[in-house]
Amino acid sequence: MKMEQKCVRTMQVIGFCCFSIGLCACEQNTVIQETDKEEQRIESILPDTYIENVKSEEEMSLENCLIQTTTQASINKGEHCELAEWKQAYLNYLDNFTGADSFVYSLIYVDDDAIPELVIDSGFGKEGIMVDGGCQALLTFHAHELDVWKPIRSRFTYIEKENVICNVWEGVSENAVLHSDSIFTIENGKWTYIGGGYWAWRTRGFALINYEVYEYYWEENGADRQVGEDEYNVQLNAIYPKEQEKYPQNYYRLDEIRSAIRTWD
Repeated sequence: MKMEQKCVRTMQVIGFCCFSIGLCACEQNTVIQETDKEEQRIESILPDTYIENVKSEEEMSLENCLIQTTTQASINKGEHCELAEWKQAYLNYLDNFTGADSFVYSLIYVDDDAIPELVIDSGFGKEGIMVDGGCQALLTFHAHELDVWKPIRSRFTYIEKENVICNVWEGVSENAVLHSDSIFTIENGKWTYIGGGYWAWRTRGFALINYEVYEYYWEENGADRQVGEDEYNVQLNAIYPKEQEKYPQNYYRLDEIRSAIRTWD
């Protein structure tokens, strides 16, 4: 009899425990469901900009590393994103120009647009005489593109805002002095040759009889045609009026030209 009562009590305890566990599970499930509903309700109210994905520490570390690397690369490449496009192009060119701190610079207007051309020159000696080496490069910027003209050991003059420059080259040999005039213009954003010629001072003769002569040549259809001095000057002035020519002025050192480009208006 006692054994039966003990078994009955045991079954009652077990039943009560099971009921309690089931009730707790039911309540917990109800709480979870209510929590999910509340989160969904909040998300439906908040705009998308306020819903953020939580990133792991590893993801955050990788992202920060990429940002730092990209920023440093931009600095190393001399990118100047806050400036006008032509200013970025000129400064980036200087960033990569070998021996940039050894030259002098000027900003001039060859054509009549709002963007100046950048002159890179060998500069002047102590006596104010131009250093041998001449113009190193002349940069122009049009339609998102940079074009660079590089003369060889020569200089140039230009007619301001008339879109022409004259590349002047002079050389000396044992029996002659040579002088050439090559005219360029900016066409479709590119430096383009449009004509030119040269003259030579020579010594002629034999034995003890020597005399000096000047010979003039003008290029026509890719060939040099000998002309007289007057015709040479007429041909030259037709495409490049010499009385209007000028040399670049206001030369800057590297740090000065960087500042001038940045603040140019």
